[in-house]
Amino acid sequence: MEKSILNQEAMEGMLREGQRLLDRHQAERAADTLLRLVRALPKTGPLYATACARLSAAYQQQGELRKAITMLRQAIKQVPNNASYRLNLAQLYKEVNNENRALTEARRALTLSPDLLEARELVAELLLEQGRVDDTLHETEEILKRSPRHLRRLDLRGTAYLTQGDLDRALTVVNQMILLSPADPLHHFKRAILLQQKGQVGAALASFLRVVEMDTESELAQQSVEAVQTLDDYQIRQILLLASEDALFRYRLTQNPEIATRQRGFCLSPAGLAALSQVDFDEVALLGTGRSGYHLYS
Repeated sequence: MEKSILNQEAMEGMLREGQRLLDRHQAERAADTLLRLVRALPKTGPLYATACARLSAAYQQQGELRKAITMLRQAIKQVPNNASYRLNLAQLYKEVNNENRALTEARRALTLSPDLLEARELVAELLLEQGRVDDTLHETEEILKRSPRHLRRLDLRGTAYLTQGDLDRALTVVNQMILLSPADPLHHFKRAILLQQKGQVGAALASFLRVVEMDTESELAQQSVEAVQTLDDYQIRQILLLASEDALFRYRLTQNPEIATRQRGFCLSPAGLAALSQVDFDEVALLGTGRSGYHLYS
């Protein structure tokens, strides 16, 4: 009955109203409007496909992902060569953890539109999740040919190198990301982690401290503070052991702990140096004779 009542103008008006409600994130009202429209339309033609795709978006806003997939598949039946619909379907499949179908649809989108970087990015993400690192690197290389300054694609490439255990190349990528976006503390945090894994303690400490300076209240800053404390704690224990056995080193620590520690290859944070300056090195000397149970940290 509804099909005979609605004329073309009315149906187009419902489509616009559905989109207006979507833009305002009134998903439930948008879904009601668009569902009435889909039921009123003949199941052929571009208007039906558009209505199905927008109804899919309304369901997605509501978190009804299975319904969103069903409606988007209906749209694709009418316009199978629509790369954007294929990409959206791939993203929905990824959200419901159906990685194989997600990869299939993302590749179909890429076949239809080779320059659709979002599709190539999704392909790279899915390949990386499957552990196919070489294929991931190939896809990211293709992405970077088209968009060399795009941070997300660089991040994927860096993660792929890290998965391979290639810390040097991963660090090179992170350094590129810092050049492109120096105010993002996450990039500095990733650099610190990589430097720590490479055993470059001083540079790692500097990067962790940079994160803290950039955003003192964030969870990332707290993780950086904890990482600095861990690095300091490990080094101080080594310093105390050396000081218990080396009288000259112990004396130099009492005069200038920063210079003394750096001369022996250590690199402490300001907080670590402050902690070291509170040490009673006369008591530390007794460690060498086994007569003291001295501990810096309780």
